[in-house]
Amino acid sequence: GSMTGAPKHRTMSILHRIERGVPRGPYSGGLGFISLNNSAHLNVVIRTLVVTPRGLSIGAGGAIVAQSSPEEEFEEMLLK
Repeated sequence: GSMTGAPKHRTMSILHRIERGVPRGPYSGGLGFISLNNSAHLNVVIRTLVVTPRGLSIGAGGAIVAQSSPEEEFEEMLLK
């Protein structure tokens, strides 16, 4: 998927196969609720801590292209 556009169907299909169908969880977009008094509480979902009975997780990554350096991509991911 992409934060700047619609998920690429073929890419997501390949990732689903590689990742053996394990759900990816929240990645980007808006998360929140509208209460009964019409107030809204919204936030952007990016680098969001997810708490489940199995533990804590936080996603981080970047755009990888043919010219990417694996070492630099890893360093960027750690920075995020």
